[in-house]
Amino acid sequence: MASDFYEMQLAPDGKIYITKGSGQADGTKYLGIIENPNDPANSIIASELGLYLGGTDAFIAPTPTFIQNYFFKTSFSFPKPCSGEPVHFKVTNEAGLDSVRWDFGPENFSTALQPYYTFDEPGEYDVTLLAFYPYRTDTIRKQVTVLPSPVLDLGLETTVCFGHKLSVAEGFNSYLWNTGDSSRSILITQPGNYILTVENEHSCFTNDSVFLHVAELPVIELPDSMQLGTNDSILVDATYTSGIIYTI
Repeated sequence: MASDFYEMQLAPDGKIYITKGSGQADGTKYLGIIENPNDPANSIIASELGLYLGGTDAFIAPTPTFIQNYFFKTSFSFPKPCSGEPVHFKVTNEAGLDSVRWDFGPENFSTALQPYYTFDEPGEYDVTLLAFYPYRTDTIRKQVTVLPSPVLDLGLETTVCFGHKLSVAEGFNSYLWNTGDSSRSILITQPGNYILTVENEHSCFTNDSVFLHVAELPVIELPDSMQLGTNDSILVDATYTSGIIYTI
C-alpha cells in the first residue's frame, strides 16, 4: 500500500518529520523522516518508518503547523575546561545556520563551526557566539570557568645510577607512568624516555617527560674469603678507574 503523507515539519535537529496516513507496517504508528533536506536531491535520505510513536496514532498528535523558526534555540556547549588544554566548543543546533563567529577575548576569534580554544590560565572568561541565519543573527554569551591544571616537572635529561628512584611530589589524585606503574615513584633500571601523567583535585590532567641515561655499574672482583695467619698481611688492590670512588 502506498503511503499518504500529510503535515511536514522542520525540527530543531534539521530533519523534516512527516505525518503519515497509511503505508507499510501500520504506517500511522510512525512519522516519516527526511534526514538531510538541505542536500542535493539525489543524496536525500528518507525513511517511511523513521520514528515510532510508541503505539500512538499520528493523527492524534500530528506534526505542528508553527513556523519552524520558533524552534530554533541556538546555544553552545563545551566540556569541563582546564588551563593549558584545548577546549572543544560546539554549536548545539546547526539547523539553518549559515556561519558563526566566536569571540574568546581580545583579538581571539574563530569562524570554525566547532573550534578548539586553549585558555592558558585558570579563571573566569566570557565567550560569545554570533550565529548567522539567513534572516537574523543570534548572540549567545556564556561565562566559562577554567580550572587549574596540575603543575609537573620531571627535570632535564640527565644520567642516573642503576636503581635510581624517580619521584614526584605527593598531592595528586592519580599517577600513571608510561611504564604502566601507578605510584608516584619508579625505579630506573634502563635508559629511556619516562613520561608521567597526573590528575589533580579538579580532575584536570597534565604530563611531563624526561630522558634518563643509566650509568654502567663498576666491576669489582674480590675473592669470597681469605685465610690469614696471626701475623700475615695481604694487599687488596682494586685497579684505579677514573670517576670511581672507593670506600673501605
